[in-house]
Amino acid sequence: MKTTKAQRERLAAMWAKATPRPWSWWTSCSYNRLTSDATLQDGGVLRGVTYKDGQTGIEGPVDDMALIVAAVNALPDMLDDLREAEKTAFASTKCECPHCKCGMHRREARAFLREKG
Repeated sequence: MKTTKAQRERLAAMWAKATPRPWSWWTSCSYNRLTSDATLQDGGVLRGVTYKDGQTGIEGPVDDMALIVAAVNALPDMLDDLREAEKTAFASTKCECPHCKCGMHRREARAFLREKG
């Protein structure tokens, strides 16, 4: 695995602290903001702001912003880990019967993985 147990635990802890999910983009009034559908606080996750000096920025809870960065940075390795786990699952589900060529066991494994998401 490319991701370590410590990395996964760190992401899980960040996930637990984040604004409740699901999140969705709200786009009315000609601007976008990321909002928790659970709390319905408009722009409660991320929102654009204009400061007194005219500069613009993005604001949101520190925990949510940290989670977004950590999750995006971890995603490539986590996807590689998932691909490797799928290969291992499929390899271990090959039919062991020397006379069977139906591939039924592989189909069952694929169906099981699809159900598990």
